[in-house]
Formats: sequence, structure tokens, C-alpha cells
Amino acid sequence: MKSVIRRKTAAALLAGALLCGGAAACSKDEPKGTSANSQEGGAKPADVSPAAAVDKAVKKGEAIASLTYKIKGTMAEGSMAGDGAVDLKKRVMAMKMKVKAGAEGGGEIEFRLVGEAMYMRVDEQGGTEKWMKFDLGNLPDGQNPLDGMSTAQDPTAGTAGMRAAKDLKKVGEETVEGVETTHYTGTVTLDQLRAELKSDDAKAFDDFGKEGVDKLTMDMWIDGEDNTKQFRMRGDSKKGPLDMTFVFGEINQPVTVEVPPASKVMDLKELSGS
Repeated sequence: MKSVIRRKTAAALLAGALLCGGAAACSKDEPKGTSANSQEGGAKPADVSPAAAVDKAVKKGEAIASLTYKIKGTMAEGSMAGDGAVDLKKRVMAMKMKVKAGAEGGGEIEFRLVGEAMYMRVDEQGGTEKWMKFDLGNLPDGQNPLDGMSTAQDPTAGTAGMRAAKDLKKVGEETVEGVETTHYTGTVTLDQLRAELKSDDAKAFDDFGKEGVDKLTMDMWIDGEDNTKQFRMRGDSKKGPLDMTFVFGEINQPVTVEVPPASKVMDLKELSGS
């Protein structure tokens, strides 16, 4: 059972890296009370070149303060669907996902990040309330579950890699959850991503290379305010296809993440059985 939990925990963390590598959403200069979901009927995206449109969206996303999101997709380990929220200023994040992991079944995975403390809960049977706590500031080298996932703290980092695509093109005008957007697509190799991204941000894609992924097809749906409303990332690995879609909702709204009660928090030694 513990080995199953560890495998699912690893899958959850990888999903977190994928999610945070793909979430370019908004500018902190946008007035509070405005969200991607509230832009229904707004201005149509400007008719600019694909490269210019993507660059604007990435730059606006670099100033992100907070956002909510939904995620769904498939990976070699199975499929997942969930939602979450992140506040970069407060360094807090919460995500809850339902995961299907092949013949082993699946379950619900939830984690919360509050400063240097990460709490994780894996529910395989239903009703599990125990949380595992990782003190990220005091873990020995090589044991930080967020190692190689610096984009977990910068949701704009991964989408910046789309600027490296040499074949960017406009697909057309599309409506995503009531918001008018322009859909752009392009392909990037992992080498192009590494050259485009900062070294720490590029580490989030190292696991792709290990799984045989050599290039990714990226799609962005950008609204009339130069915000990314939806992002999709696809590729082929040795174990099967990768296909993840992220939809962004509320932007620059307060995000509150509660620390689980001490009585429900497990020690590392308890999980490992040592």
C-alpha cells in the first residue's frame, strides 16, 4: 500500500509541475474584480502576428499575482482532473485532483503549500483525512519534493517556452467558457525549451526527456485583454501520449489556504514505516 501511495504522490507532483509550467494568465495591473470568466462579450483579440500575440500574453502573465484554474488530461500513468488556486505573493497554493492510475485504480490527491510547508493527502479508499507534511526549508538535498519544479512558484514560466516555436500560427477565433479568444498553436523541442527558459524553470521539463518526449505541441487561447484563457500541451512518450489542458478562471483575487489541523498531520517517518 505504501508503495502505491508513493507512486501516486510522484504522479501528483509531476502533474503539479505540468500545471504550473503552463499557467500564464494575467497581469497584476488588471483591476480587482476582473476575471477571465467575467470577460464575456468583451473586445475581440487584436489582429496581430502569432509571435506578437504569444509574446504579449507571456509578458502579461509574468506579472501574475494570483489565479484559479482547472486541469484535465492524460499521461502515461493514467488520467487526472482537478482544480486549484495560487497566490505568488503569499507563496500559497492549493490543488485537488482525481487520478486514475491504470490497473491500480485511482483516488483523490490534494496538496497545499503555505510558505515553506507543503501538505499532501492521498485518498485511495475514501474518507482519508491524514496529511503528510514536508518542511521545504529544512529537507536534505535531494529530498525536496519540489526539486526541479521551480515553476510551481512561477505559473508563467513554462508558457514562455512557446515563444521558441518556429512554426507559430493562428488557428482561428474560438469561445472558451463564454470568453472570446484567438487560438494559436506551435511546436517546440525540449532543446528549444531549455534555450528559451531560465535554467531553473527548464528543469520542470526534465522528466519529459527521461520519458522519451522530444517535442511538444502547445496551444494558447488568448482573449482580447492579452490574457491566456486556456493552454494545452501535447507530446508522445515511451509509455504513451501526454495531453494536458488548463483553463484559467479568477485572476488577482484573494487566495486563502488553510493549514490542516495538527491532529491530522503525519510525520515523514510514519509514512516511510521507519
